[in-house]
Amino acid sequence: MAAAAVLAAVVVQLYTAADASGPIYYTDEVGYLSNAQLLAGVGEPRDLSFTSYYLGWSLLIVPIWWLTQDPATVYQAAVGLSVVCGLALIVPLTAIARRTGLSLPAAVTVAAVVSAAPARVLTSGYALAENLLTLVLAGTVLAAWRYAEHPTHGRAALLGSTAAMLFLTHGRTLPVLLVCMLWFAMLAVRGTWSAVTGIGCAVALAVPMYALNQWVAGQMYLEGAGREERGILRLLSLDPGQAVVAGTGQAWYAVVSWLGLSMIGLTVLLVAAGRHLRARRLSVEVWAALAVAGATMVSVVWISAVVGETATRIDTFAYGRYLDPFATILSVVGLAVVVRRAQRQTVRGAAAAAAVVAGAFLLAVVPRIPSGPGTWWVPLNVSGLLHWDWPNVTTASTGPWVAATVLAAVVLTLSLVQRRWASHAVLGVVAVVLVGGSVLGEAKTLRPFYAAWYDSFTLREDVAELTDGPVSFDTADTTTVEGGGDTVSRNAYQFWLAPRTVEVFDSDASDPPTELVIARKEWPRAEALGARKVADDTGLFDNALWVLPGDLLDELAASGGLETP
Repeated sequence: MAAAAVLAAVVVQLYTAADASGPIYYTDEVGYLSNAQLLAGVGEPRDLSFTSYYLGWSLLIVPIWWLTQDPATVYQAAVGLSVVCGLALIVPLTAIARRTGLSLPAAVTVAAVVSAAPARVLTSGYALAENLLTLVLAGTVLAAWRYAEHPTHGRAALLGSTAAMLFLTHGRTLPVLLVCMLWFAMLAVRGTWSAVTGIGCAVALAVPMYALNQWVAGQMYLEGAGREERGILRLLSLDPGQAVVAGTGQAWYAVVSWLGLSMIGLTVLLVAAGRHLRARRLSVEVWAALAVAGATMVSVVWISAVVGETATRIDTFAYGRYLDPFATILSVVGLAVVVRRAQRQTVRGAAAAAAVVAGAFLLAVVPRIPSGPGTWWVPLNVSGLLHWDWPNVTTASTGPWVAATVLAAVVLTLSLVQRRWASHAVLGVVAVVLVGGSVLGEAKTLRPFYAAWYDSFTLREDVAELTDGPVSFDTADTTTVEGGGDTVSRNAYQFWLAPRTVEVFDSDASDPPTELVIARKEWPRAEALGARKVADDTGLFDNALWVLPGDLLDELAASGGLETP
């Protein structure tokens, strides 16, 4: 069974990544890829829209830019790295499952099944940091567990380094690093001197790498490292009502997208942490509980700002991407407990807690979720639910709130049966739902949802035929719709035209700095500048390639390479 589970995980990972030909998330993906390009010393720094991304994932992509400067090849290789990280996750998850008392074959099976869940696999088709983040988080948990078992200097160094690397992969995991430092400090006060080594290693890695992150952000973003400032502002302006809505929705997602397993794992963790706190033991369970609490607070604060009464995004009401790495590890523990038929009272408590969360979400949050014209959503933020029906890709008018809840309730109910056949049944059902859900989510939701995106940004081909020199991108009159205009098109063309220079300007304030300009299909400045259109972009976005008076314009006019006025 273990071999079959691993094979299934490999197959679904490869299937998900098979059609990855270019970015979809032109903030996240291009941010990471452009970080790597700058660090590799290939071309000039980009001039991107939005805010910066941390360097942990980008560092792995740097060697790809050294090997090739073709953006499509760089992208596909980065997706390949993401798949490798997704499959490598099986190793630390197996070690964690083993520590719950499972045999090696059973632990491998549980780890492989969890690694093949939609919430994990469906991020593999993109050049995102999610798979690396989850891998490093699992490694940090395992390092903390091993350090708690035997607190040597070497194990302290490993834990401090992995916690720092986790933060440097994504800033939202800062609470894990802070909890690690606090844990080390309290252990050092109690005379565990190896903890000082852990603090030193964490600081030695985190401080210079964070400084490098700030430098890179300052090179590529006008806002610099504005993400931290935005987070602080959201915390200071936190609306308690919106925080409750965001927290309830994220708790519901974490429960149902993982079929209740994450709640079982969380209950096991909290029970153990409470027991150790009462005994005044600074155990790994206490460390883990605080880390989960801190990460949850960051996620709730960040998302609560966008779930107000006027919200039009439906995925933010059940946002999952920020907590999915933590839910992955909790689900391994939860599934291991079910397979072992252990801690039955804890499982019953988890089922009761899940019922409360589901009831609160369905009764209090779902009525607030927008529907109808004007609503939109970002699939990967709810990737654990993409095998269900959703608006814009099926005939559904709203999200799969009730159906997903019912399925999780079935699995949780089956987990309560104290019979050997029931534990095997739960493992089988979970394997079929998670592995099948990954395939279905990719085929049913992601590919049709983003099909038109892959037909966009075709002006890169026209530019490649005309010049290998610099091009400029005009930000004037860009659209304000979600994903459009100054954010997506600006970032997209800087990626696709790399490593050539793409100069960003605003034609309302200055003249074009290059002969070839990417502007709007109806460009107000064209007549005054004497510019002629070469081609329109295909796909979703309002872009066109224009050429200003000069030798190139004369050549294109003579060869019929211009659009008829």
